[in-house]
Amino acid sequence: MLTQLRERVTSVLAHIELTVDPQSEEELLPRRRGQIIESREDPAFSGMAGQDPANPSQGGQTLQPMRTAVVDPKDPSSWGGSSRNAPCPCGSGKKYKYCHGSVR
Repeated sequence: MLTQLRERVTSVLAHIELTVDPQSEEELLPRRRGQIIESREDPAFSGMAGQDPANPSQGGQTLQPMRTAVVDPKDPSSWGGSSRNAPCPCGSGKKYKYCHGSVR
């Protein structure tokens, strides 16, 4: 009995046809575009909570570039915590896990 119910529900859901009125769709598009604010920063994590993300000149922190560790391609002790999927620091072009990070 449950199997038949599942099959009927699946059949009904598979045959649903949705139609959108072209006029209502055109009315919604400009409104949606005006509401969208594209931001590549989350104000909660950048110390700018409560400020407008579209206007970063209101104060707050300025972002500093990431500092990368100094890696000497000839000194494996300076490679530290290389990610297994990152390129090998030796410069071979292979992934670290297939080059110097291979588990033998």
